Amino acid sequence: MRYGKVTINFLIIAGFIGFVDTAAFIQHTLVLKVTVFPRYFIVPSLLGLIFGSIIVLIIYYHAKARDTVKFESLAKKDYLTNTLNRYGVELLFEQEEKRFHRTQKPFSIIMFDIDRFKMINDRYGHKEGDRVLKELTQCVKSELREMDILSRWGGEEFIVLLPEAGTDDIEEISERIRRRVAEYDFKLDMAVTISLGIITATKQCEIHCLIEKADEALYRAKERGRNRVEKASAV
Repeated sequence: MRYGKVTINFLIIAGFIGFVDTAAFIQHTLVLKVTVFPRYFIVPSLLGLIFGSIIVLIIYYHAKARDTVKFESLAKKDYLTNTLNRYGVELLFEQEEKRFHRTQKPFSIIMFDIDRFKMINDRYGHKEGDRVLKELTQCVKSELREMDILSRWGGEEFIVLLPEAGTDDIEEISERIRRRVAEYDFKLDMAVTISLGIITATKQCEIHCLIEKADEALYRAKERGRNRVEKASAV
């Protein structure tokens, strides 16, 4: 359907330009009082077709490029929390890993999820669970630096990329996030808390190794009582 519209637009524009060129040509010949032969219509019509084709192709590929950028942006977004999704943040991880190898400036990762989130969904329904996820996102963002990237890793699990954040930075920021969520009023008759696993890259590393270690630290936080921060060993 879309390509059919492009073809129709092409014919309309090309035909219009050809008509204008032809009309201008005829007017010019009449003013000069030169005899007009049918073959005189061929050149301006062809020029109109060529220029019309160029204009249509420019418009088409510009719209296509704009749509591509739009779809790529949507593909990297989590529709519920309006954060990056897993695909989007993995692309940033790759960039940050390359930057780290080049500059040796440390970066950190926070992985966290909501404690007993299934209980929230079971007791209040998925609509309320979605509301908690959205409000939690805003809570966490309020404690992050402008350069930090929050993304939804999957379900109730999130991950934060903190460029140029060392060990002291990550411990302070993660504890601030934990406390902010624990103190926030989600308007439920049960507490909403998060458990966090953190790690800082301090030497050559593979990003997937860092994520795995942050995940292990997160589950240690779960095992040790939830609503706490656990630090993974440095890499």
